[in-house]
Amino acid sequence: MTNNESKGPFEGLLVIDMTHVLNGPFGTQLLCNMGARVIKVEPPGHGDDTRTFGPYVDG
Repeated sequence: MTNNESKGPFEGLLVIDMTHVLNGPFGTQLLCNMGARVIKVEPPGHGDDTRTFGPYVDG
């Protein structure tokens, strides 16, 4: 984790993120970028399903 000193409109807000696969985590990232503190909850053992997505070669 990094210590980010920048403040945003959601500073002081705590978000418990239990979403998975792209849309939910992306929205949570936006909240974090705007100052919210985020705790990401993932299934034990393998984490978010997005972690298993491979790179797409040639689109």
